[in-house]
Amino acid sequence: MSLVNLVMTVGSILITAAYFFALFHFWNIGLALAGGTIMVSRLPDLLWEIRAGRKVTRNDHPKGFIYFFTSILLWASLVLIWYSLCFCKS
Repeated sequence: MSLVNLVMTVGSILITAAYFFALFHFWNIGLALAGGTIMVSRLPDLLWEIRAGRKVTRNDHPKGFIYFFTSILLWASLVLIWYSLCFCKS
């Protein structure tokens, strides 16, 4: 691994950690969990894009249980965001 790859990887991890800390510190744990859920639900699509070499579109998208589950997870995170912003007191 070259130095540039190492710097980019460590930098990305630090930025992600700062993002989660900011969500938790300035809002609440619900938004931090929703942010993590959105990131996790996007991983299978990103891996498919890397393997296929093209973007995910409505007509050309991966199929299977894991992709269906991550789509449900993405929609569930929107409900979690709504609940965290409307009903949770920080």
